[in-house]
Amino acid sequence: MNLLEISRAEREAAPVFIVGEARSGTTILSRILQKHEAFRPREVNLRESAVMAHANQNATYGPRLPSSLHGYMGDSQRYEDFLASLAPIRHLMRTGIVLQERIPSQRAKDLIWAATGHVLLVRSYFHHARLVRGARRVVEKTPSHIHHVNRLLRCYPRARLIYIHRHPVDVYSSYVRRSQIDPKSRSWTRMSLKAFAKRWEQRTTLAIEAADRLPDAFLLLPYADFTGDAQTTMRRVCHFVGEEFDPEIIMEREPDLTRLKETPHVYGQIVTKTKDWSDYLSAERAARLQELLAPMMARLSYPPYGDPDRRAGASPGARHEIGP
Repeated sequence: MNLLEISRAEREAAPVFIVGEARSGTTILSRILQKHEAFRPREVNLRESAVMAHANQNATYGPRLPSSLHGYMGDSQRYEDFLASLAPIRHLMRTGIVLQERIPSQRAKDLIWAATGHVLLVRSYFHHARLVRGARRVVEKTPSHIHHVNRLLRCYPRARLIYIHRHPVDVYSSYVRRSQIDPKSRSWTRMSLKAFAKRWEQRTTLAIEAADRLPDAFLLLPYADFTGDAQTTMRRVCHFVGEEFDPEIIMEREPDLTRLKETPHVYGQIVTKTKDWSDYLSAERAARLQELLAPMMARLSYPPYGDPDRRAGASPGARHEIGP
């Protein structure tokens, strides 16, 4: 198939994009959906493609580069086929990148992006990724794709997007924990409380707006619903993506908490609590975070967390903190 044939076929595909905040259950949700016969791959792949962030950098594409695109594809030969498919539009895409840099309007940028070959790039990428997987439908999770909702739906009008969200204190404490146990992740996990609050609020605002604007294509999914009643929640998810619910997808017949050190519960049973936030964040910093995010927390009906030491009558223990 040539690039235009791929694009015409892919336009009718209905991939599922998980765009929830990092450290909020996106990986385990991706893992569970990959158990469903509609999305089941030959081999589980939980990598993030970040394809939308890399689409405007296509001039730098090469063997195994960018690494996230190659990693999600999971097959070097098929990745070479994807790169080869872009040959007819590389000049057009370069022109589009230059034009986007000169125009301030985001709507105009999106139109130029689509008109200068980038839609063809994204469709070709997921076409080849689906062939590698051998699955009927693609599921992909990249939290930063919340910034590219309109472009994803321009590429795939029948796509379904899921934003799984979690109490910000739990999310931030999870960043702290990940930074401690996985030093390689510190480039993205080690952020100040204020920086985290700003990003969480920004991304959550985008998600709420998308859910209001696109109720048939965009689902807001509370992490607490998912962990508290996985069967009911996954029934809802399957209905949203247009597939029959299979109770087997929420079962882990052979749990293995050692398979992924940084996120051990991805291959374990679904549990309501994977850690205690107060082991990684002081009550004072938790209170400050909640103060910064109080309006947004109220919109999502998140109750404020109190001081765990006072509730339990315990003495304050050692805390593991990240900068101001």
